[in-house]
Amino acid sequence: MRDTDLDIAFCERYNLISDEYEGVSVTTLPFSVRVINRFIGNGITTVAELLKTSPSALMKLKGFGKNCLVEVDAFCATLNNDDSIPIVQNKKASLCSSSLFIDHRNEIAVGNFSVFEDMDLSETEAEMLQRYREAYDILGEELAFECVTSTENVIPIIEMFVDYQSRIKKHIEIWRMANALPNTRKNNKALGYINAFTLDENERSVLKGLCESEETSLLSMAETDKVDDLSTYILLKKFFKWCAFDLEKEVNELFDNLYSNERVRKVVQLRARKETLEQIGGTLSVTRERVRQIEAKAKKLFSLLYSRIRIISKISAERNGDIVLTPVEIKEYCGEYTSDLLFFLQSYESANYTYDRQLDVFVLGDDSITGRVQNCIETLPEIVKASQLDSILGDAAEEADIPLEMLEKAFIDAYRLTGEVFHRCRLSLAAIYERVLDTHYPQGFKAYDADELLRFREIIANEYGDVGLPANDRALTARVASICVLCGKGVYRLKKKDYLPCQLANKICEYIENSESTIFLTNTLFSIFEEELLAAGIDNKYFLQGVLHELFADRFVFRRDYISKDVDITSVYSAVVDFIKKSNFPVSKAQIQEAFPGITEIVINFSVSDPNVLNYFGEYLHASKLNLLDNEKSYLYNVVDKLTSDGEVHHSRELYEIISRQKPEILTRNAAMYPFSAFSVVEFMFRDKFQFSRPYVAKNGIEIGRPAERLHDLIYSRDEFTVSEISEFARDNHFQINSLLEYVNGCNDEFLLVNDDTMMRIERTGIDETLALKVESIILNTISETTPVKNLSIWTELPTINIPWTEWLVYSVIFKWGTKLLAATSSNQFRLSVPLVAPIDNYDPSAFKNMDKGVSSVSFVTDDLSDMDSLLENIMGDDFLDNF
Repeated sequence: MRDTDLDIAFCERYNLISDEYEGVSVTTLPFSVRVINRFIGNGITTVAELLKTSPSALMKLKGFGKNCLVEVDAFCATLNNDDSIPIVQNKKASLCSSSLFIDHRNEIAVGNFSVFEDMDLSETEAEMLQRYREAYDILGEELAFECVTSTENVIPIIEMFVDYQSRIKKHIEIWRMANALPNTRKNNKALGYINAFTLDENERSVLKGLCESEETSLLSMAETDKVDDLSTYILLKKFFKWCAFDLEKEVNELFDNLYSNERVRKVVQLRARKETLEQIGGTLSVTRERVRQIEAKAKKLFSLLYSRIRIISKISAERNGDIVLTPVEIKEYCGEYTSDLLFFLQSYESANYTYDRQLDVFVLGDDSITGRVQNCIETLPEIVKASQLDSILGDAAEEADIPLEMLEKAFIDAYRLTGEVFHRCRLSLAAIYERVLDTHYPQGFKAYDADELLRFREIIANEYGDVGLPANDRALTARVASICVLCGKGVYRLKKKDYLPCQLANKICEYIENSESTIFLTNTLFSIFEEELLAAGIDNKYFLQGVLHELFADRFVFRRDYISKDVDITSVYSAVVDFIKKSNFPVSKAQIQEAFPGITEIVINFSVSDPNVLNYFGEYLHASKLNLLDNEKSYLYNVVDKLTSDGEVHHSRELYEIISRQKPEILTRNAAMYPFSAFSVVEFMFRDKFQFSRPYVAKNGIEIGRPAERLHDLIYSRDEFTVSEISEFARDNHFQINSLLEYVNGCNDEFLLVNDDTMMRIERTGIDETLALKVESIILNTISETTPVKNLSIWTELPTINIPWTEWLVYSVIFKWGTKLLAATSSNQFRLSVPLVAPIDNYDPSAFKNMDKGVSSVSFVTDDLSDMDSLLENIMGDDFLDNF
């Protein structure tokens, strides 16, 4: 746009009739949040008002920069094209501005359509006339008249319907995604799929909040009316896209990657058939150690690949959240590779499931289930009549909240059938544990120490043989802990009758009952009675906690680090809030820690998140201690109102500077000596009247957005974005990005990193998945180990695209689409990084950790071999071709 055009209104510049857009709100336009906020904050509410404005007038608005102007100018230019008006989206709606109907709008407003009876209307005009009749009948006489004579009064109604239409579109899109799922899946319970989809508890919480109950199906979940929030809508789309997985295809792809080497496939399949390393070595003519190395390498690669697809979690979801899976059930989903997969799954250390070798089942989620099953078995009668078995096991499983099928398998292992009676075939594990602990661990058993657990297993094996100990150490620890008392951090002793002298036990009990406090930290109790406790052999707070629990479990409520004498008050958080409330001045963390010895940082942080506790940046004041006169409250409201009246988002520093300049006594009297504390005071006072998102404040209706969301929207609103701009945004908005490289890689759903500072939309590069896999194949033919991308000798072989090839573009392509190559970097710091590629099964970055980045982002443009004459002319010159 030339400088001479800046003073010409958009309607004149593009030959538009502004009055035709009088009823169209700017909030319905495809503008960024930033642009719409500038319009609303400066009184530009309709397209007509926008078209009457000149570019120079817009540029004078605060916060309205060159990029905003480009966005607005591009929109106004599209209004010249009747087929693609962004507001109305179709030709029929655009007829609203037809001169025929505008000339007779007053008749239409009162329902007089007779003026059109003698007119020779086109088919389109006749159709539009019918739409006006229908609209009049629906709106009624008064509202229809209002629409024509008082347009400004009906704009909110129009905006409401546009907003409603936008929300309905989201609902329809989500429902269609869910309805497109396989019939056997979309009616399954959603809960299992949510747990399989993500390990992030925040995302799980959001998705579970969209389900009415644990029985809600995927299709019913898609009918939720809670997707108005943009982040929820994006998460829900991502979830239903993930739900379209093809498990058998994923398993096949997993093993295609694993079995790229025939020897690996042979070793795994023979190991799955229970052959020994030595037997396999003889078959393959290699050493036993070589077989072990091949197996270990395959397991390592499986671990990397499995973490992406989490097969067990998906099978559980497909079985409506079944938390106990047998090999037979897994086979239903995994086809020809079932035996190979089970071999890997049984030895894979997963945070999502455990394999119970004794019962030969995979247990998801709560790894204490196997221990609870064993506990349940040990509480069963020594003799069970066959006729009563189903009833006894069913009641026991329900009472212990454990899967019946696991209990049945454990029962068959623990009992023998003689005639019509089942009886135990060996000594119970609880009895064995008690005897070993009493004999070998009189001073305590370190229940979480791997070496201690190994020694414990060895003692039992030597003295009692193979008694079917739980394969999982956590299950073993849980069972041992249940028959012991805690006597140290992670240390347990076998329970006994007398722990404390009766007089001391009563003294501690009376202290708790007679104290004004309701909650007591174990640390505090230990420090008060330390001398007497040490004399009784109780030498730490953990031992005291365990002993008091054994003695007074029926009188007090016990939690990990504290004891409560009120069953309804089991939180130390409320005690901390009360402590802050009693102080007339801000309380520091040190003072809280002194009042509650042993209190953790997490407990403090949770306590001070109470809405009545004002955060003074490391110090805390209860809202009841604020000292503000009525006129001062009014003053503060007016300051915030005036500051935010421009429709901008403002930092708390601006607020603090105004108050400290005009009425510093307000800040001084309330100990608000910093912008952080001033923000807390104002937020508490007016949280319902303005938008607050620390450290920002804005008028209600203005979207502040979290810095992360604002940066995301800013990036995705453009075709190109630089890493430098990301860093600048983070600095300006006090937003911490832990790893620039991870952040940039996270945008690869729509962007590729085309050099060491620029991200570009994928469609602009000319690259797609097919081309990416071709590039991967070219690289695979040239390397066998981890290699810096800039050292590759493939540049002349790369296919022609819309932009030059660079080392970072190759890295980004392989990172997004690579199936047989891994893309990595020499450093976690982006600016110091050198991009690397490696075969997926031979990645070793150790040689490149301190590699000098050197000259980065060297560009390579692939020659066009379809025009050899021009190419030779460029290389050799005109004389060469003339003499050829």
